[in-house]
Amino acid sequence: MQLDMAWMQGGFSSMANGGDFWSGAGKGFVTGLMNAGLSFLNVPGIIPNGLLHAGGNVLANGITNTMYGQDFFEGAGFQALTGFAGGAYTGYQLSDASGLNYWWGTDQSKWGYNLNQWSLAWWDKPDRIVFDDVKNRGAGKINCMGKSLHDLYGGAEQEWADYTFGGKGEYGNEYETMCRIRDDGGSVMKYSGDNEIMTYDNISALNQSGGRGMITVDNYRGSGEGHAMAVKKILYVPGKRFDVVLYDPYQGNRYLMRNFKQGTTLGQNLRFWFINL
Repeated sequence: MQLDMAWMQGGFSSMANGGDFWSGAGKGFVTGLMNAGLSFLNVPGIIPNGLLHAGGNVLANGITNTMYGQDFFEGAGFQALTGFAGGAYTGYQLSDASGLNYWWGTDQSKWGYNLNQWSLAWWDKPDRIVFDDVKNRGAGKINCMGKSLHDLYGGAEQEWADYTFGGKGEYGNEYETMCRIRDDGGSVMKYSGDNEIMTYDNISALNQSGGRGMITVDNYRGSGEGHAMAVKKILYVPGKRFDVVLYDPYQGNRYLMRNFKQGTTLGQNLRFWFINL
């Protein structure tokens, strides 16, 4: 049927343009012969098979155009459209029969996390934990840890600053801060970013525990100074990556830190704190 239609299209098109019937018939025969050969070449997936047949139709049409002194791309749009439609349907059928992704013809191992047979994307769609109550309250005025706690739980920034300062007004170390949180009835856990990473189970538990997240780093952007930042959002793929959206109290803005467990340009010894107050 495809061969007959191409033959008829070529013949009638040639007569409409002033050519003789047999010249058009010959063109239609050649086009149909090439298209018929290409019709046996198929790959799974709506998009790859559609493009394969669209390109094949344009090529066959262009070759026959050249044979009869016409522009190579004359009628290319129609040929591409019909080729893509037919190829897309066949690609869908092949994918459906083999349980492959309908759009790309890929097997499940290549779909990406949280994607399915109808997903157009192939990259991971991470799980998300969003701390709705965590707000960016502007640039830090006192110290980064006090400001980060202020971003996490609200209240007065001065109160949190006193909470994290040492007894003589100097900046308190992490151990002192953790002790004060526990003394006031809160709970705090610290995960090292050097040799111990936050696991899938650790992150999943955060969504049900009611706590908030903070990240500290020993060497902030090569300055040699420690720094603390409040966590607004966690994006994670089990066994692959751990990204966080942070509020940086010094800059007073929000940014994305990628691949926590692999290290970043923030500096050395990243740690994730989980604080429940």
